Amino acid sequence: MENENLITTAEVVRLSGCARTTVQWWTATGKLHAIRVGLNRGAFGGRERLFRRSDVLAFLSQRAAKRQAGRRRKNNPRKKGEN
Repeated sequence: MENENLITTAEVVRLSGCARTTVQWWTATGKLHAIRVGLNRGAFGGRERLFRRSDVLAFLSQRAAKRQAGRRRKNNPRKKGEN
């Protein structure tokens, strides 16, 4: 793993447009893999998270595709009796 391919939580926040706590939640729930570095500074795991840029871009692309598919379903609901 090369260091230039690793990005910080702040960079993930900037790329995703989401809050830092959302990015932390993604890692805590296993939706997005993070590498924890540094010392554990308390009960909430104060260590920094680093992410592979390729993992983040793939996750965000997949997330956008799911959101777009959800919008299409809402805009085109099936009528009763349709298969």
